[in-house]
Amino acid sequence: MMLVQVSDWLLDIAFALYVISSACFAFVLTGKNWKGRDPKEHEQRIGRLAYWIAVVGFLAQGGYIVSRWIAGGHSPTSNMFEFMAFLDFCIILAYLIIYRIYKLTVIGAFVLPLGVIMLGYAYVFPKEVTPLIPALQSYWLQIHVTTAALGEGILAVGFAAGLMYLIRTVPQDTATKGTRWLEIVLAVVLMLVGFIIMDSTFVRLDQKTVFEMPKQEMDNMGQLTNVTVEYTLPAIVAPANSKIVKPGPLSPWFEAPAWMDGKDAARKLNTMVWSILSGIVLYGGLRLFFRRRLCEDQR
Repeated sequence: MMLVQVSDWLLDIAFALYVISSACFAFVLTGKNWKGRDPKEHEQRIGRLAYWIAVVGFLAQGGYIVSRWIAGGHSPTSNMFEFMAFLDFCIILAYLIIYRIYKLTVIGAFVLPLGVIMLGYAYVFPKEVTPLIPALQSYWLQIHVTTAALGEGILAVGFAAGLMYLIRTVPQDTATKGTRWLEIVLAVVLMLVGFIIMDSTFVRLDQKTVFEMPKQEMDNMGQLTNVTVEYTLPAIVAPANSKIVKPGPLSPWFEAPAWMDGKDAARKLNTMVWSILSGIVLYGGLRLFFRRRLCEDQR
């Protein structure tokens, strides 16, 4: 139990350091606004500081993985919390390697916030160390899941680098098809961020809505029971022909179409609606704050 607490502390330290590193990289992007300082010198000095803060956070997260592995007796990739934390570890690892190769400080301004978002989303899920289910009691857990996460981490850095390239190279002096598509990409990214913020918030508030659907399923005891669906986010979309068993903070605005009769279909539609709405709010707020398109140079 002590090792589990140590692993939690190390992960919290890593998260805090990643946030600080992201803030430093934000200062790098605003280097030209610092009067009396050479922009290149400013970028190199603050960029190196941000990089080494990320390195310390990465080492702390590595300590989390080792201590949790020892405490649980298996690789810490057996549930969503562990997998998301390990995926974040792989993203940071890929960035640190790429930085040592290309020395591009600006990539950190895109990758570290992504790492913060991924690790923040991991905290949504239960953190308890649980025994492996029979399906995961195999050496393939260490091989398959870890290599898959490593590949996804590298691809995430590639996504951040590609987004950085588009922002830097797409002409912003006039509105073109390229600028419009880039704005759409940024809006979709903000929808993901909005979903993570909303989901994290309402998981902590624990104000769930439970619906009972007009169908039955077999439980573990072989008995037929009514199908229930649990919403973490406030219910905008209710399952078709369902009734509320446990009301949440919001009454549903409408029901899902009847053809969406899967158990989780309406809940996923509700999640998509919240993602779109929160992304639009974030996008609109940032547009009002910067008073320009998001992909324009903010310096």
